[in-house]
Amino acid sequence: MRKLILLSLGLLLVATYAIAQSRTVSGRVTDEKGNGLANASVVVKGTNIGTTTTPDGSFSLAVPAKATSLVVSYVGLADEEINLTTSDQ
Repeated sequence: MRKLILLSLGLLLVATYAIAQSRTVSGRVTDEKGNGLANASVVVKGTNIGTTTTPDGSFSLAVPAKATSLVVSYVGLADEEINLTTSDQ
């Protein structure tokens, strides 16, 4: 029983640490006219962490604290890399 409690406490601490290592990034993917792009792919560069946009082009994604950019792709358009370390996007 004591081992189970210690294991549970350890897992709780690891999970808390892991959660603290990420942040939520949200936004909207649009075309040149400002129309939302449904089902665009938004992926953290260099990982397999990603999501797709909603019908209005919006998304929300938990990204690791060390992530520096997102890659947005959409059928028929060139991939776009978005820098997460600057606020001019």
